[in-house]
Amino acid sequence: MSLPRDLQRLAHAHGVSLGYTGHEGQRVHAGREALLAVLASLGAPVSGEADVPGALRERRVRHAMTLCDPVVVAWDGRLPPLEVRTLEGPLPGVLGLVLRFEQGGERRFRRDLRELPVTAAGPLEGRTAYRRVVDLGGEQLPLGYHELELQLDGRTQVVTVIAAPERCDGHALEERAAGRLGSGVAGTAPTRGWGSVVPTYALRSADDWGIGDYTRLGRLARWTGEHGGRTVATLPLLAGFFDGALFEPSPYSPASRLFWNELAVDPEAVDGWREHPSVAALVDAPAWREEREALQAAELLDHRRLSDLKRPVLAALAEAVYRERGPRRRGWEAHLEAHPRLKEYALFRATCEARDAAWTSWPDRLRGGALRPHEVDPAAVRYHEFVQYLAHEQMREVAEVARRRDVGLLLDLPLGVHACGYDTWAWPSRFAPGVSAGAPPDAFFTKGQCWGFPPEIPDRARADGYAYLREVLRHHLRFADALRIDHVMALHRLYWVPHGLPASEGVYVRGHPEEAYAVLCLESHRAGAAVVGEDLGTVPRGVRPAMARH
Repeated sequence: MSLPRDLQRLAHAHGVSLGYTGHEGQRVHAGREALLAVLASLGAPVSGEADVPGALRERRVRHAMTLCDPVVVAWDGRLPPLEVRTLEGPLPGVLGLVLRFEQGGERRFRRDLRELPVTAAGPLEGRTAYRRVVDLGGEQLPLGYHELELQLDGRTQVVTVIAAPERCDGHALEERAAGRLGSGVAGTAPTRGWGSVVPTYALRSADDWGIGDYTRLGRLARWTGEHGGRTVATLPLLAGFFDGALFEPSPYSPASRLFWNELAVDPEAVDGWREHPSVAALVDAPAWREEREALQAAELLDHRRLSDLKRPVLAALAEAVYRERGPRRRGWEAHLEAHPRLKEYALFRATCEARDAAWTSWPDRLRGGALRPHEVDPAAVRYHEFVQYLAHEQMREVAEVARRRDVGLLLDLPLGVHACGYDTWAWPSRFAPGVSAGAPPDAFFTKGQCWGFPPEIPDRARADGYAYLREVLRHHLRFADALRIDHVMALHRLYWVPHGLPASEGVYVRGHPEEAYAVLCLESHRAGAAVVGEDLGTVPRGVRPAMARH
């Protein structure tokens, strides 16, 4: 099907592919309806083909008026030459640059545009658009996230400079394996040990609460180490909606990628948990004990019933700790102070429960972030604060048990987040409306896949230097020795399926892979953790070489 030239150009300008190579080697072309829908979800001002020429002009002018790309990657700290865009009259000005380091301090530069080499020039809206190269003398930067401020003719732009090691850090696992299993010298074939891969919810025991938990994950790490294993891996351990209208038990559609799974908290790991009268009254009640026994005996997990069993106990424990103001309460308060986002998250979850509806249907004030504590049950807020505190402490214990046994903990980072979860509410402009992430048809899923969560808009992700990705990675790497990146191809491109169209009619949207790899490499280096990329499915040509390189 022939597409209008301006539609093709607009798609290219927004990073939307006009086709892809299918699993059988055939060329699959993007459809007109899908292209228009995806462009609209990316923020292009199009509701039909008649809007395309104007949207293309707007995109070109906005691009030309932006001095530089919002992110610059300095591999191993080597600052590359910058491409600066200017839309000028006959007298180009002087470019001022201020490089501010993450660790403190700054350097200043000035460059006369007339002295800079021009790499491209052309007319745009009656003016001349130039691209020039600015070489700052091969500045060697310390590793980190730095800011480069560009100033020209009254305009200012701040660019994120990611100075990252070119390879992710694998030393934590390599050295652990080398210590017991053989040489880790470069150029020799690495000796690989065995490990345990078990979903945490499947770690059942005779005394559980009907589902596996952090305590039992720690036991698996201890058992693995005692029997000569070197790694314990599990599925995503993130917060979820386990009751109410937003119910979604899948670990790959979490309520947030920034908080731990509350259903995996083990109440019995809290010292003196049964000593609180309100807690004892619950767990000693015959009906509660009968329900626990029924869930222990059940062949399949019933997340709603499990939540109904465990939450009242944890909520009663939270209220008891809140009232008594002892060491546990002080630890809770210290955790809140160290994790300031938790207060907003807990208030969001309490609001979800009070309204029992997706945030997308809330009044404008609430959708815009103005949540008010007096409009929700304060005990619900305290519950979510407290269980996240307990989850953090119990995950810390899992990591410590694993390291004492010389076992690496491999966590799993899902690609997406629940469409109505905290992350999409906190960063609504970052996620694309009206589309779902998915995968094209292949030999296993012949009709394609639609995964039901919104993809991130690549240009929005890079606009703040990948702040959200950094936060997500740090949450996991706080305890992980290695992190598995689900569907690593998404660093390069992701398949978007517009709502209302079948999964077979989606289109690919390109990302900015070198920038994403730089964030992964830097966060991996800082945590001393390895990174694993899951590359199953329709894999673009450049993915595996990039994985090998980084």
